[in-house]
Amino acid sequence: MSRNIEVSIDIKGIEGLSNLEVLDFHHTKLKTIGEYMTMMDLNRLQYLDVSYTSTTFINPLSLQGLYSLKVLKMSGSYFHGDVLQHLFVNLTLLEMLDISFCRIEDLPLESFGNLGKLTHLIVSGNKLLTVDFLTNPNFLSLIEIDMARNLVSSIPDNILQNLPTILQVLDISFNPIDCSCSQTDFIVWILKHKNVLKNLHDTHCKTSPTSTWTTIADFDIGQCTHMFTVKVLGTILSVVFLLTVSVFIYKFQFHLRYCFVLLKGYELSHQQDCHYDAFVIYSSKDEAWVMGELMENLEKGVPPIHLCLHERDFEVGKPIVSNIIEEGIMGSRNIIVVVSHHFIDSAWCRFEFEIAQSWLLLGGHPNIIIIILEDVEERTRNILRLHRYLKKNTYLKWKGNPISNVRFWTRLRKAIITKIED
Repeated sequence: MSRNIEVSIDIKGIEGLSNLEVLDFHHTKLKTIGEYMTMMDLNRLQYLDVSYTSTTFINPLSLQGLYSLKVLKMSGSYFHGDVLQHLFVNLTLLEMLDISFCRIEDLPLESFGNLGKLTHLIVSGNKLLTVDFLTNPNFLSLIEIDMARNLVSSIPDNILQNLPTILQVLDISFNPIDCSCSQTDFIVWILKHKNVLKNLHDTHCKTSPTSTWTTIADFDIGQCTHMFTVKVLGTILSVVFLLTVSVFIYKFQFHLRYCFVLLKGYELSHQQDCHYDAFVIYSSKDEAWVMGELMENLEKGVPPIHLCLHERDFEVGKPIVSNIIEEGIMGSRNIIVVVSHHFIDSAWCRFEFEIAQSWLLLGGHPNIIIIILEDVEERTRNILRLHRYLKKNTYLKWKGNPISNVRFWTRLRKAIITKIED
């Protein structure tokens, strides 16, 4: 009954042909076959061809009763909604299924749930993007799969590993295969299974959307190995670089912040007036001498010299480094450094001195006055910058006796006032 103009089947079904084994309607326009259960009595039918019959399958029970069917050809048919999910449920003896050129975009895994005897599956000429249905555990007898002329660009490794073990023929020709290096596993699988692949000469791929098509058999997988090596090395070097930078920042975060604040302070220094005559750098353990001697003689002397003392004048809640630079160094015309054993033992004191010297190098032009409170000349060798400064500059030494004290305060005042007048 193939190649007729049109055949209309009564909605009650085909009757009186219960012994029929072959029924061929291909290229004949059919009515009602996809809408009603018209083949309930064809229990012995083994071959059914409804290819290119302009049939739209709407009823999922359209093939009900075909319990003996082995070959089903449905090329060019249409399937409404999710009808494919249940259409083949009762075809447990089916061996060959052809649903090519049916404009199918997706095949549910459940569509083939009971097709354990299926050996040939033809889904070519559709619009399939993925082939997840191939992981159906019931495909134990499948030896040929034709999925040519679809839109498949790649097949994931988990699907490739679960293909039927007895598979003899796989046709993926005329699909837009992606042979970029991101699909290395798929390309390697293809190259290893050339004996299974049908029409390999018509299986082409692209490395990028703008590149030209190339035969997949001619693809050089070695270039991906080279690129992978370069990427791995690049990643390793990037990680090493980031780790190095992170360690550096963590180890020197204090100094980096100091440099940042120092440079920021230098930019603001041209807009800031000096509120103090001298900023005093000293150890808190020498506070008694600073308060009892230095502050008493300078601030209560004539003329009074206004000192900046961190315990008294630093802004509460402000970062210490910012206070040192903005309030102490930037806000003072002179810097007095009280050097003692406690000063040398204090990391903060040494740090403040380094800031003061750095500020001097940046052109802040504060006058640094060194007071040696105790006999520490030998110990200053351990502080290279302080030792060099003492070697190149004149400093004051506190001796503690009345005669020397008069000379000491006179020289100190002169050094401070000279800078103030400048």
